[in-house]
Amino acid sequence: IKTAKSTGYDLLLIDFLVDRFHLAEIDGKLVTRSVEFVRSGIKPNRVVNTFSDEFLEHWYKGVNNFFCVMNETRGLEAVRVNKVYWADRATNPDDTIEMKNKWSIEKQNDKLDIMYSYIEKLLPKKCMIEVPDSILIANSDHKWGFSPFHYIDDYYYTMLDLLKDSHF
Repeated sequence: IKTAKSTGYDLLLIDFLVDRFHLAEIDGKLVTRSVEFVRSGIKPNRVVNTFSDEFLEHWYKGVNNFFCVMNETRGLEAVRVNKVYWADRATNPDDTIEMKNKWSIEKQNDKLDIMYSYIEKLLPKKCMIEVPDSILIANSDHKWGFSPFHYIDDYYYTMLDLLKDSHF
């Protein structure tokens, strides 16, 4: 929220791919149960499943709070949402098979649909940045590792161009 209250930026890009993680409750506060959190060894009081209704209730509350702050400070027109889905194919056909067996792609994309539908009611259309499905392809040799949300280079270049275009 501190960043949202600042006015020292032109655009604030939001990406919901991190919402694939569960939430961890610690002393009544919720944090993202990321890989780094798990590695920390901190034991949460409980975990909120990313696919649960409770998770979405917290998410809606957080989004509403965030957009309220943005509207009162920088303005909603400064927000851009990377409307991206998990890829269901990879540059290597063998990896496509592995990816579909290992990851809950359809379930994650269904959840993202719910989130984007909600956001699209709150923001002007120009705030949603979406690359064509034709380049939503997982890069089997991505520098951050192979996953359905590490894309081919063309995705990133196109995303950047669309982001620049949305600003003018």
